[in-house]
Amino acid sequence: MADRSGLVQWVSDIRGILSFGSLDDIRDKRRHCHADHRTLAGERIGRRVMFSFFIDEFAMQNNRAMTATCADHRPRFVRKLGLNYLGLWGALVFFVSALSPSLLPRSWKYDGVVCGISLAVGYGCGVVVSWVIRKVVRRELPDAVKRVAWWTIGIGGAVLVIAALWAGSTFQNRVRDIVGQARENQLWYVAVLAISVLVFALVLGAVRVVRWSTGQISGLLGHWMPARAAAALAIGVVVIVGVVIEVVVNDGLIGLANQTYKVANGQTKPNTVPPTSALVSGGPGSSQSWASLGREGRQFVASGPNAGMIQRTLGRPAMDPIRVYVGIDSSDSAEEQAALAVAELERTGAFDRAVLCVMTTTGSGWINERAADTLEYLYGGNTAEVAIQYSYLPSWISFLTDRDRASRAGKALFDRVYERWSQRPAESRPKLLVFGESLGSMGGEAAFADLDDIRRRTDGILWVGPPHSNTLARDFIDHRDPATPEVAPVYEGGRTVRFASSPQELLDQAGNWQPPRVLYLLHANDPIAWWSPSLLFSQPDWLEEPRGRGVAPEMFWAPIVTFWQITFDTFVGVSVPEGTGHRYEDAMLAAWAAIAPPPGWTTEQTTDLSNTLGPNSP
Repeated sequence: MADRSGLVQWVSDIRGILSFGSLDDIRDKRRHCHADHRTLAGERIGRRVMFSFFIDEFAMQNNRAMTATCADHRPRFVRKLGLNYLGLWGALVFFVSALSPSLLPRSWKYDGVVCGISLAVGYGCGVVVSWVIRKVVRRELPDAVKRVAWWTIGIGGAVLVIAALWAGSTFQNRVRDIVGQARENQLWYVAVLAISVLVFALVLGAVRVVRWSTGQISGLLGHWMPARAAAALAIGVVVIVGVVIEVVVNDGLIGLANQTYKVANGQTKPNTVPPTSALVSGGPGSSQSWASLGREGRQFVASGPNAGMIQRTLGRPAMDPIRVYVGIDSSDSAEEQAALAVAELERTGAFDRAVLCVMTTTGSGWINERAADTLEYLYGGNTAEVAIQYSYLPSWISFLTDRDRASRAGKALFDRVYERWSQRPAESRPKLLVFGESLGSMGGEAAFADLDDIRRRTDGILWVGPPHSNTLARDFIDHRDPATPEVAPVYEGGRTVRFASSPQELLDQAGNWQPPRVLYLLHANDPIAWWSPSLLFSQPDWLEEPRGRGVAPEMFWAPIVTFWQITFDTFVGVSVPEGTGHRYEDAMLAAWAAIAPPPGWTTEQTTDLSNTLGPNSP
C-alpha cells in the first residue's frame, strides 16, 4: 500500500511538471498527506473555481516530492517567487509590445507603468496556456529539455528586454519628432524596467493575496459544509469584501477629489481682476457675484478682448463682447443655472447681438479662450457667449465618475436659451451657434436628438476633440461614406457635417456645405478621441487603415496592450504642441469662419486675421 501510495503521489507530481510551480505550492501539496479529506477537497475545488477570477492559481500545482525525483533547473529567485515558465514568456511578449509607439510620446515614467501592467497581463495569459497544456499533456519533460528551456528564457529574455528598451526609446523620440517635441535622453529608459518590475510585483502580489485568502476561507468552511459549497461561499465572501472595499475607496477618493477641487474653484488665477463692464457676469449690475463664478468662470469673463482691442486689430469700429457665466455654487440644479444664465442674457441685451453662442464647458468649468476670443474678433465684438459650470472636477475625473452631469448641463442650457431665442421674430434673432470641447462636446450633443434636430434648431456647431463615447459623433463616423477612413470620415458627402484636423483640411474639402454647418475638429493622434474599452479586444478601423496624420507608421494594435497605451496617452494629450493630440487652438479661427462667416467674409480675411493675431494669440 505504501508503494502504491507513493506511485500515485509521483504520478500527481508528473502531471504538474509543465507549470514549473513554486516551493509554496510544494509545501501545499505536502500537507495533502496529513490534512482532513473534506478540508482539502474544499481547498482544491475552491482553487479550481477561482479560475475565472485569479488565473495565477493554476501555476501552483506541483509538490515537494518532485525535487526528490527530478532536478529543478529553475533559477533560485524563480523558485522562491513561484514564477511560471510560460507565464514569463507571456510577460516578455506583452512587455515588448508595450514599448511600441502609440499616439503620443510618453515619458519613461508612464512607459514604465504601461509596461508593468502589460507584464502582469502577459504573465497571466501565459499561466492560462500552461494550465491548458498541463491538462492535455500528461507526459514529463526530460531534464535536458527543461534545462535548455530555462537557459533560453534567461539569456534570450535578457537580450530581448535590452533590445526592446532601446527600440522603445527610439520609437518614443520618433513620435516626439512627429509632434514637434524635444527628444528625451534614451538612457532614462533603464528606469522603465525597474518601474515595470515594481508594478508587476504589486499586481501579482495582490492576486496571490486574494487567492490565498480564498483558499483559507474555503478550507475553514470545509470543516462544517460540503466542499463545493464551502468553495462557492468562500468566493462569494471574497467578492463581497472586494466590492465593499472598492465602493468605500472609490467614494472616498471621489469625495476627497471633490473637496480638493472645490477649494481650487474658490481661488482666482493670477492677474485676474473683477470686470468693470456691465456686459459680463460678475460685473456691475450682474446677478452673479464675482465669487460665485468659480475659478474658470472668473477667468472666462475677465480675459476676453474689449472693443478697443478688437478695433485696433481689425482697423474698424467694434463692440464690447457679452460674456455670461453661471457658476456651480449659484444653484443646486442645471435647470436653475440655465434660467439664471438666460436672465443674464436678457439683462445684457445678448439677444440683440449678431451672434449668440451656447458653450458647454469641460468638467471644471473651463472654456478654451481661443474658441471664445476668435469668434468675438471675427464679428467685431458683436457677440454674446454663455456657459454654466456643472462640476468642480477636471474632465478626466468627471468623465469616469459622472459624465451625465455634462449632458444634463448642456441640454438644460441650450433648451432654455433656444426657448427664449425662438420667441423673437425670425428677422431679429441672432445666429444661434453651439460650442463644446472634449467633455463639453459630449454635453453639447446631449441637447440634440439627431441631425434633423440640429438642422431645425441651430445656425452652426463647432465640436472639438469629441470623446469616443459621443453619441452623435460616433454615429456619423460609423456611418461614414465608403472608402473614407475613420480618422478623416466624410458623412453624406459633407453636406451638413464635416470633420477636419487643420485649417488647411477645411479649405481642401470640396462640395457645397449647406447651413447649418456642423464641424468636428478631430486629430488622428488625439487619445481622448480614440480611447475606448473596445480597444482591449477589438482592433479599431483606424489601426487597420493607413495611419492618420501625426501617427507613427510603426504603431500597431495589440490586445489589451494598446488599450493601456492609449489610456496613458490621454494623460499627456494637452502636453503637446498646438495642432496635435488634444490641442486644437490653431484651428479655432478657421473653424468659426467656415461654420458661420460674417456677411462678405473671405478666406483671405481669415488668413490675414490669423496672421495679425499670431500663433500665441486668440
